[in-house]
Amino acid sequence: MACDAAATDTASWSAARLATAAESRTPLHFPGGARDFRRRWPAFEAWSATTLVNPPYADVPVNVELSELHTFTSYEPDADAARHLLRLDENRANAASRRWTTTFGTFVRYTLGRSERAPYAYLSVPLARILRDTPDRSHGKQFVNDVMRVDDGGTSIIDDDTIQVDDELVVNGAARAREAPMVSLWAGGANVTTQAHYDLHANLFVQVAGRKRVALWPPEAAPSLYLYGALHPRFRKSRLPIADDLSELPNATLAAFPRAAGVMAKARIVILEPHDVLFIPPLWLHHVTALDELTLSVNVFSHSDEQGVFDELFALAVPFEASWMEADASGRRPLLLAATRAWLRRLAEAELDGGRAELRDALLDAGYQPADGAPAPAPL
Repeated sequence: MACDAAATDTASWSAARLATAAESRTPLHFPGGARDFRRRWPAFEAWSATTLVNPPYADVPVNVELSELHTFTSYEPDADAARHLLRLDENRANAASRRWTTTFGTFVRYTLGRSERAPYAYLSVPLARILRDTPDRSHGKQFVNDVMRVDDGGTSIIDDDTIQVDDELVVNGAARAREAPMVSLWAGGANVTTQAHYDLHANLFVQVAGRKRVALWPPEAAPSLYLYGALHPRFRKSRLPIADDLSELPNATLAAFPRAAGVMAKARIVILEPHDVLFIPPLWLHHVTALDELTLSVNVFSHSDEQGVFDELFALAVPFEASWMEADASGRRPLLLAATRAWLRRLAEAELDGGRAELRDALLDAGYQPADGAPAPAPL
């Protein structure tokens, strides 16, 4: 590997060690940790390329992302709405991946048999949605039970409406009353990559089948990774074209993103094998790549203090600088006008004479960064 990566701490699995890592906001790798879960996960034996194309798994309905590029930059449930709002073209540098409504068995067969020129397929789905949407409820319930089953007699720990997550897998148990943990399945084929991004939730990531490589950066690396702004459909994701081998960015890229110099060498690299568990703290950036022909992971998102602060901030009014709204003797607001004029000047200098589509594309490419010369709020 081209980058000189730092190591991530490792430990044997225990809820106490997870709590300590969560308190210190430190990533922690538990090699083989899932073998020591209090409740056994049948998925480790039940999920394979041969079993998942047959009942009860094969007929589970799923929405799959398809992309000509193996690096996926959008996977949230709201991505479709964002693309519709912005009227993104499907073929615009492959930025807008396509949705494919199919069954889990068809997705697995497609992934294993994908030709070199066929689009890459990537699946991210909450287990609660599988439980809700599968026509044969017993099949959806079996899927969920494979990662949520009690040892004594095989009694299910899910009821008809809610997935119950074992306490040892919940990072912030005290926050359960505020927001229930969310359990999701992540699946894809070799080289399928999730672009570097951060989450506000605490993330407990369990590798079930195949291997994945995770590159981690601390929150203070965010400026060097050039994240998209909060109003952009790729909010929280890096704008950098990260190489498959995580090598240093070429000079042409560094000319456009100078703060990115050396950031690849600062990544902490973890290779996840089946049964491995990785704790990713809130705000830690991670870039995830599948290494085998079929990879399956399950994660538990737990509410965090960071999420609470974020929710409170976004419940406030748009955070214009208060001074922008101050009026002079004539009743005008000179600072607000100056900011607006700077933004309009930026657009004029871009010579966007091709209509609204070009304006839209320019804003997307800029990541909605503040206009040159305009006063900008300090970063959070």
